This record gives sequence, structure tokens and C-alpha cells, in this order.
Amino acid sequence: MKTLKILLALLSPLLLLPAAYAAPTSASGSFTVSNSPPTARAAGGNMILTYDSAFTATGTFVGTCSGQAVTVTHADGTANTRATCTFIGMIGDKSGTAIFLVVAQGRGSSFRGHFTVLAGGTGDLARLRAEGSFSGTATGPLTSAGTYTGQINFR
Repeated sequence: MKTLKILLALLSPLLLLPAAYAAPTSASGSFTVSNSPPTARAAGGNMILTYDSAFTATGTFVGTCSGQAVTVTHADGTANTRATCTFIGMIGDKSGTAIFLVVAQGRGSSFRGHFTVLAGGTGDLARLRAEGSFSGTATGPLTSAGTYTGQINFR
């Protein structure tokens, strides 16, 4: 009985947490990407490309994420990309902006990676926390498409 009282005393503060701290929910959908022609420079056997990029998402995320990306293409044909973009759109009935960090790796026309929503959103998305993975393929010289899955939570 004493153990039960101690356990209840330790767990009771969890009952006071607001609903906003509920477990994350699943996110999924598809995206298309359109890039501007890159600025290129060589460095140490690598090609470094800098360009503007716009992602259009459907599914859990509905909207456009625009920003800048840098891709380093290595001599062995692999590439690493890092981008930040500002998402303007909706998640369910919530709208606003969110800042995404996107990191990807690829070879040839296929790629995969991870996204994270950073602090700094606005409107209903100001308290959004999200992360997930994605994969896709090039559909043209400056375009690609793919799918994403992840977890979202509003804190």
C-alpha cells in the first residue's frame, strides 16, 4: 500500500499536464520540389551547388516551403544537401508559418533524408514540433518528387 501511495504521488503531476503535451501524431504525404538554376563552385574535388528551392506539400502538411539549399556532390557520385525553408500553409485546421531544416543524401536521381521543424513559427503553427523522414527521385533537371512520414505535436 505504501508503494502505491508513493507511485500515485510521483505520477499525479502528469495528470496536470495540458492536452497540448499529448503524444505526437503521425504525419504523411507527398511533395514536389522546384529548384532555381544553381550557382556552382569546385572545392577539393567536390562540386558545391547553391540554389533557391520551393517544396509544395500535400497530406498532413498542406502548403509551400521556400528557402535556400546547398548540395555538395562528391567525386564518387554521392551528394549531401542541407536546406532551410519557411513553410506557409496548414496542418489540419491550423495555419501559419514554420521553419524547416531539411538534410538529404543521394546518389544519381534518388535521395532520402530527414526534416525537423525548428522554433520560430507563427500563427497556429508557432508551437508546432515535427520531424520525420522522406525519400524521392528527380523528375527533371531542377525538379523532384517524393513522400514523407513523421510525427507532429503542438506544445
